[in-house]
Amino acid sequence: MVRSGPQFRRAALRRALPLLVIALVVVVLVLTLPDGPLASLSSSLPFQPPSRAHPFGTDDLGRDMGAAVLLGVRTSLLLGIGVTVLAQVLGIGVG
Repeated sequence: MVRSGPQFRRAALRRALPLLVIALVVVVLVLTLPDGPLASLSSSLPFQPPSRAHPFGTDDLGRDMGAAVLLGVRTSLLLGIGVTVLAQVLGIGVG
């Protein structure tokens, strides 16, 4: 028995919708965060362990490692979205 049809699709979308909303919120937050790793530069706090102020700790220059990770995530997301859009545009043009 193959599950298909409009009822199955509506049920699948209803189950997936909360996860889609959460993913969209996370992507928007990561892309719009203004702080970079240099914004929290404090040379008096090198090599601090994880804490409430710095969840991933600090590096040798006192930069927040969490902010550096978010900057890397932002860069990866923007590149991934850009490559996907470019591939779709070229694919539609060639197709």
